[in-house]
Amino acid sequence: MTFKFPGARYEVGFINKPGTITSIAPGTTVNGFSIQLAVESGVTSSSLTVANIAQLFGQTPGTNAPVYDESGDQNPSNYDGTPGSMTPPVGTDTNADGVPDTLPLNSVDDGYIDTPTTPETGVDTGNNNSGDGSIGGEANVFTVQAPVASAVLNGPQNKPDATGLTDQNDDFTNKSSLVPAGTAPGSTLDPSPVAFTNTIINSGTDTGTITLTPTQPANKLDLRDNTQVTITYGSSSAVYTYDQTAGTFTPTSGAAITIPNVAPGTTVNYGVEVNLPSGTPLSTDTIANYTGDKEFGFPVPITASINANGSISTNITIDRVYTGFLKMVKVSRVLPGTGPAVGAGQDDFESTPAYTNPVTNTVIDPNSGTADVARKPAPGNIIEYQIRYKNISDTQAGTGNVILNADKVVITEDGTVGGNNWALDNDVSGQIDTSNIVGSAKDSGASTIQFFSGSPANSSGIDQTGTTVNTDITKYVDTATGQVAPGVQRTFTFQRKVN
Repeated sequence: MTFKFPGARYEVGFINKPGTITSIAPGTTVNGFSIQLAVESGVTSSSLTVANIAQLFGQTPGTNAPVYDESGDQNPSNYDGTPGSMTPPVGTDTNADGVPDTLPLNSVDDGYIDTPTTPETGVDTGNNNSGDGSIGGEANVFTVQAPVASAVLNGPQNKPDATGLTDQNDDFTNKSSLVPAGTAPGSTLDPSPVAFTNTIINSGTDTGTITLTPTQPANKLDLRDNTQVTITYGSSSAVYTYDQTAGTFTPTSGAAITIPNVAPGTTVNYGVEVNLPSGTPLSTDTIANYTGDKEFGFPVPITASINANGSISTNITIDRVYTGFLKMVKVSRVLPGTGPAVGAGQDDFESTPAYTNPVTNTVIDPNSGTADVARKPAPGNIIEYQIRYKNISDTQAGTGNVILNADKVVITEDGTVGGNNWALDNDVSGQIDTSNIVGSAKDSGASTIQFFSGSPANSSGIDQTGTTVNTDITKYVDTATGQVAPGVQRTFTFQRKVN
């Protein structure tokens, strides 16, 4: 079947004849289905973006329980898609056997994609059913480019045709420099250099010479002054230093990298090293620039220019360095419990005011790890602590970009060390100041929570409550399941009763 399109949307349905395929056995793959698209001769645009999702519907023999899936990931769409979980959505498993027996109400996507360049369904970045978004299916996205004499594509490693939020000039590779353990919020550091590998392709019809140079970011204040960028191809290197005031890169060593006689269709890898200067803030802190205060990575756009028979074309990819990308904030609130009513604002996570340190006369931000200084709990009240952890790096936008997933995230909350004292007997009354509320320790996502007692808190135990370090919980260890994706915030919460 062939379709012609100038930018329209098409949906095609096929119904299987039982005489052709009666059922599909477990582990069986059925191939042979294909659709071809042709661009109409009257289309004037030099490129078109095609986004595609294939949907399949069926039923379980014997029970007639409906099943469905969409291309783009490895998870059946009528399960929740959580890695390692495969739980049916609420309301679809009426007999509680773990198998959906009805389709989720109003949640089966119609397959239409309104914005092909940034599909609302998410994107299967490899176009190979490896997507892992929370939505049922992720789109396969392809760009159809009309051949021209002089054209170049520049992108992440092995993805020169990657697309960003708007087009093929803002695709990106995100990486993080090493942040030493124990680095406190508000600190600055001299990050170690971060290396990137990018890929270019001569996408035109003529042989040409490609030149590689660093370029001013869209917001010149997003990149630190005196950042050093080294571009390498083969044995040649060119070093540039960034002037933030002027928004320009100045060559400081070597000649600009040029790659001669690149034939049509040829791909070439080259290296980029970004060395941020000393005094660079943490990406997880709020950083000021002229478009507002925010958390962000430091972008270095690299422009590839091709000269094919005197005709010049360019394409940009962005190498972005983060100085840390998992932000953690600890807040608290006071709940009545069996104690007296709490004061105004005490029961609100967001209400903890800044306070003035009486020794240094400096204002302390409650979100910097000292959020509990203004709380005034009484015996019988409950202190609820909440640790919010968020991946602040850029989300996948477009196709083929390299993102930063936070993996193997472990939160250790020890009430006996590190400025915490909620598991200590501070008033020497013979009992610890707060006791664990059994069942209160929870993560908003899938995780494993371990409990420890003692001081030091090294004795592995169960979720228990008591009035001594040996009979209560003095340390919680929350191990997140899977990865924390860019833009995702999760919370770890636990409660302590004031003794």
